[in-house]
Amino acid sequence: MNPFKYNHNLSGVTTRIKKQTATCRVIEVSFQSAIDTGYSKNSLITGDYYVPNTRNPVPLAILVHGMGDFSMIPCRMLARSLVQKNIACFVPYLTIHSKRLPLELKPHMPYLTPEEWYNVYRTSVVDIRQVIDWAMTRQEIDTKKLFISGISFGGFVSSIVMGMDKRVKAGVLIVTGGNANRLTMMNKEGKYREKYKRSEIEHLQVLNDYEEYREQVRKYGFENVPAKHISFLTDPLTFADNLKDRPILMINARHDKYIPVESATELWQAAGQPDIKWYPWDMLLSGSGILRFGMQ
Repeated sequence: MNPFKYNHNLSGVTTRIKKQTATCRVIEVSFQSAIDTGYSKNSLITGDYYVPNTRNPVPLAILVHGMGDFSMIPCRMLARSLVQKNIACFVPYLTIHSKRLPLELKPHMPYLTPEEWYNVYRTSVVDIRQVIDWAMTRQEIDTKKLFISGISFGGFVSSIVMGMDKRVKAGVLIVTGGNANRLTMMNKEGKYREKYKRSEIEHLQVLNDYEEYREQVRKYGFENVPAKHISFLTDPLTFADNLKDRPILMINARHDKYIPVESATELWQAAGQPDIKWYPWDMLLSGSGILRFGMQ
């Protein structure tokens, strides 16, 4: 089973110039989603495309926001900075953004059911892959220099996208970890443990099931192994082996409320121990902090 398969033919593509300066343009891009979630607000993928005014093909950075609309702020800051260095940027609005979040899910965020989380991840990953499809049609983009950067939930999505799509040549994963079941039990936000209650025996059984699942995936491939738990299909750790062949920078916080050090370290090890930087939480999630890391 591969929940991330979709029709690569784009439809309903529209563009509108939002801003134009002497050095760049900001273009609103939209197209039809390849995933029918049953929610009309999810039917249209939209994003802001920052493109420098240059005649030569330029690299593209896809900047993926996290939970909460505020996480778009550092993405926009980084896009405005990178475009001045002749790097185009695409900042998509994910299904968890208020522009697209179904009204039926809004009261329950972020404590969705496993099935709802599965659909959120599936939609988000396919959204980004459709952005890549769109980028491949743009003459101004050097499609051999396409990279992705995601913050928190956006980092989880970016990890999966990289694991599924070799068109992404490099990635920056900010406040990202793996093994979601372990993460849920270890994070410092008590409401998560309360919402997703398990006994110690149940918890250990799920962890054991996941380790067996990952071993089977390594042997037989993601599409050929059934998952006992739906969360296994959307865990960055499931795809970590596929990240070893490309440059990755992980940026994590030592005292993060939601992503414990153990979760980040587990993903780092499984991905081949790429470059990783550790920072205090308050420094990491500031807009200036994200901007500085992106510039580096």
